[in-house]
Amino acid sequence: MLQIEKAIWKGKEIFAFEISQDYNDEKIIRQASGRKELLCPDENCKNRILKYCHGEKKQPYFAHVVNTDCGYEKYDNETTEYTKAIKRLLYSHLKKHGYDVKMDVKLVDKHYSHLVVIKNGVYYPIEIITKFSSANRLDTIKRKYDEKQIKSNWIVTDINSNDDDSVVESELYFAKRFSLNETDDNSLITIDLTGNSVIQYCMDTNTYTFDGIEISSKNYPNIFKFTSDLSNIEFSDGKLQVSGFKEAFNGFLIKKKRAFDKKLLQLKEQKEKNRIEAQKAFEEAQRFANLIKEKRLQEEQEREKIRQEQEKEKQKKRKKKRVTLQKPKEHSLEEIFISLSETKLMPYNPDSKDQMLKWDKSKFEQSFEKIIMEPCTEFKMIVQKLRYGTQTERMIFKQLYDERNKYDARIVAVLAMIYTKVIDDIGNF
Repeated sequence: MLQIEKAIWKGKEIFAFEISQDYNDEKIIRQASGRKELLCPDENCKNRILKYCHGEKKQPYFAHVVNTDCGYEKYDNETTEYTKAIKRLLYSHLKKHGYDVKMDVKLVDKHYSHLVVIKNGVYYPIEIITKFSSANRLDTIKRKYDEKQIKSNWIVTDINSNDDDSVVESELYFAKRFSLNETDDNSLITIDLTGNSVIQYCMDTNTYTFDGIEISSKNYPNIFKFTSDLSNIEFSDGKLQVSGFKEAFNGFLIKKKRAFDKKLLQLKEQKEKNRIEAQKAFEEAQRFANLIKEKRLQEEQEREKIRQEQEKEKQKKRKKKRVTLQKPKEHSLEEIFISLSETKLMPYNPDSKDQMLKWDKSKFEQSFEKIIMEPCTEFKMIVQKLRYGTQTERMIFKQLYDERNKYDARIVAVLAMIYTKVIDDIGNF
């Protein structure tokens, strides 16, 4: 015979755990039970007559006089004792503080709400769920409430409360994630068996980005945690919440916004500083390039003049001479800038050998040394590596760039040009 804890007597709901607290109440209900006046809460139950039972070993309960297929009986027996204990704690607390609260109310088809607070004629169900609650079951209940435009509240039972202030949404079990993501205010309340530990969480849905990149903070996580106890649970604006939570959460958001604005200002200042440095480096490179072009023009004119004189000499001697220019082993700074000013970057090829090979500090330094000999090739390879390589490779380059004064002046100049192309990388605060 299955046990249930709620019955109807003379049109009123009675609960076995309350009846047992007073001798006279239990006496009256036992007499009513004997007269078969106690009825099952399920109006569709085919055998509604209940009896009251209470002994020295067993807790008080009601049971059907005749075994039957009863929806409420099935619901009550599927509800764990732990959930029932939490339900009784909340029921007693809310009732004590003057709220019109009922237990085990059928507001939607084939489902009983654990608790319902009635305010101004509006019914607000409170669902008590556990880490064993399935996603399908939770979604079905939520959908039934939404279809009837019923505003629901969700409590998650938590045997072992997390003392860590840093809460990561993706690391919570599904019942908690469901409450955080499916409720209107993205909040979650957990409670333990004693009621000594009541925690309300709320997810900060604001975005904190700079130049399209999310800015995160260990000091201000995306989920706010507020710890209290059962005595501070209240019902306001259709929501079950912890007293003082709203003020604490709003204060948290204000502090977080201030910290973000401060970090944002630092990032903007750093970006502007980097832009100015890059602009200076670019202008300096342009100035060198212009000087080199002027010098090259002069040299061309000189060569042309010599060529003409040589041609005249050849005509006189009736003998042609070929002028060969020996390519120097190393390029001067002017020649390097001329080459780079005319260089176009290679299209990105992720399957190329150079892109697949990971560069370490030694590889970068080898490439720097080759700049003097093959400026165009090494310039393109380094820029491609920084644009499409790993974050570790970019960090190695940044470290070597900060130590650039130890290199040849020609290498330093080229590194400055490379740095202008990768200057917008930022970090988190």
